[in-house]
Amino acid sequence: ASCYPVPDQPTDLSVTEINPTQVSVTWNVANTSIVKEFRVEYKGLGIHGKEWEIKAIQPDETKTDLKDLVPDSTYIVRVGRFLRRIL
Repeated sequence: ASCYPVPDQPTDLSVTEINPTQVSVTWNVANTSIVKEFRVEYKGLGIHGKEWEIKAIQPDETKTDLKDLVPDSTYIVRVGRFLRRIL
């Protein structure tokens, strides 16, 4: 069996408004050798019926845009990494 270092969690998460219904999300990460994908999850606070929405991002990407947001609302945004299975 081979041993691979566990990739670091994404760091330096930044959210920048593009317009009232769209934001840009960026992050940094080191060691993506066994990362299958990143997932950007977001949901609006106080918006009735809003569940977590999920975007799958390729491991070499460190940016995505979130669109169709509700203006003047607060959102929670989180980024996680999912690893490839190594047998």
